[in-house]
Amino acid sequence: MVNITFFKSNKEQILGFSIEGHAGVEVCGKDIVCAAVSSAVYLVLNSITDVLRLKPAVLEVFSGRILFKLSSKDAHLCNNFLQGLRLHLVGISKQYPENVSLNYKKI
Repeated sequence: MVNITFFKSNKEQILGFSIEGHAGVEVCGKDIVCAAVSSAVYLVLNSITDVLRLKPAVLEVFSGRILFKLSSKDAHLCNNFLQGLRLHLVGISKQYPENVSLNYKKI
């Protein structure tokens, strides 16, 4: 299962996310759910780091795991990207509830 956790401030602003696991729909490299999640995440990460040129407070990318956190001063600049990612991943989790889990954590 792909476990997604969005980190939110007390003001409900998204400050980052953690994504780990494998959807298990197909073998690694052929799994359409993992590909959809990964593609959306990398689009947002590249938009934040290469288009907006912001440096995340934390960015760790490993096989099967991504941890991303923004500083609170930069979060407002990325709100539209992160809300769009959240909406996209909510849609995937509704379509594949056995394979994608979505949670929120206040930080």
